[in-house]
Amino acid sequence: MSTKKSALWYLHFAITVLIMICFSFIPTVGEITRYGMQAIGILVGVIYGFATVGTMWAALAGIVALGIIGVMGQVVASALGTPMIWGVILIQVIMYALAKEGVTKFFANWIISRKVVKGRPWLYSFFVLLGAFIVAIVSPFPALLIFWDIVYATCDNFKQPHNCRWSQFMILGVTFSAGLGVVSLPMLTSNGITVFANYQAIAGESMNAVKYVIALVPLMLLSVGIYILLCKFVFKPDITPFKAIDVTIADQSALKLGRRQVIVMLAMLVLLLILFAPYLLPAEWGLTAFMSNLGLFGACAVIILALALIKVDGAPLLNIQEAASKNIQWGTVFMVALLMPLGNAISGADSGIMTTLTSVLSPVLQGKSVFIFSLIIIVIGVILTNVSQNLVVIGILMPIVGAMAGAMTVLIALATHYAVLLPSASFVTGIMFSNENVTNGFLYKYGAVICVVCGVFAATVGYLWCNLIF
Repeated sequence: MSTKKSALWYLHFAITVLIMICFSFIPTVGEITRYGMQAIGILVGVIYGFATVGTMWAALAGIVALGIIGVMGQVVASALGTPMIWGVILIQVIMYALAKEGVTKFFANWIISRKVVKGRPWLYSFFVLLGAFIVAIVSPFPALLIFWDIVYATCDNFKQPHNCRWSQFMILGVTFSAGLGVVSLPMLTSNGITVFANYQAIAGESMNAVKYVIALVPLMLLSVGIYILLCKFVFKPDITPFKAIDVTIADQSALKLGRRQVIVMLAMLVLLLILFAPYLLPAEWGLTAFMSNLGLFGACAVIILALALIKVDGAPLLNIQEAASKNIQWGTVFMVALLMPLGNAISGADSGIMTTLTSVLSPVLQGKSVFIFSLIIIVIGVILTNVSQNLVVIGILMPIVGAMAGAMTVLIALATHYAVLLPSASFVTGIMFSNENVTNGFLYKYGAVICVVCGVFAATVGYLWCNLIF
């Protein structure tokens, strides 16, 4: 890091901390207490910090600040000592085995090697985005790298520059799809886990994971389809050079599975079965109770132990120390950890924030139908998520929906992951803005169109679908 950048980083970090401190001296508003003003200051400081100094530093500062205005031991326990946060850590250890053994590359290349894409460049484009969506369930960063490389390989095959119009739309589309994938499965992705934690804190019970997936995943896949339709019929990049597209783009070597890859994939399937079985099997069964008691942490621990003990070709399927040192994204861990106590501080009765919000929003929402209420929440979600991290926005909006938490949780999860307009929107979006083959002007222009169109989709089709499921 250059001296200039280093000095700028320290300046931003100082501003982050200063924001957290200054709100303690701002006069209270409405029924918001002094504690509530301090909680708001921490939230604003964290949002600024996420955009300037990085997720981990901002989250750590937020946790320390919460401990100062509360009881440090209790804050640390609720942030880092819960089974949920350790589940987030262990799931990343398992995901390392998937990536190292080439399972993610297998899925990526399997998707684009389907014969149906031959001579159909837009169908091929959809399959690329679908692959990014699936791989992002494991990790969004590899999803970007793998599928951006596939896009560039496609350009090379047809002698097109990496910054051609089709490539630019695909870079944006891959980022959009990967950003959706990170919240698609409630028990495997950090964003999905956080959504569930927020729901449980508000509703006092666990959300039905099966209903969540049935409601959310089709809407996300349709959102990806909408993006492709926008490209084909509205944006209309020239795809003439790609008319002769076929399956030769796929890496054939990645499509060959060995015993190690097969066993790791089976282990992942077992993990999914353990996590989803309690929502599918009769509650009175002993097996159901056993799997439910395991939870995310217990299920991940069982799979990790199995992978570490099973040796194939003389080597274990998982080296726990190696996986822990190389694949745990501590910024994500601390972000998820921060949101739990911060959400409690904002929504708790001691802060007065929710009481004040209710009194402010009641005149606006009074007499409005459930649909109008949902529309307002979705609009707020889409706007805020492009300014701040989506998990922070989820933490702000979830307490507002209250009793409507079932269907609205899914709609909030969807709306807050339409995050492609600004670099501050999400981790993957920030990476996209650093891609030298797309201009900021291009991303601002078409990112705005995506947010508007998909926001309308969430408020109409999404609203009807979620209420049908829940």
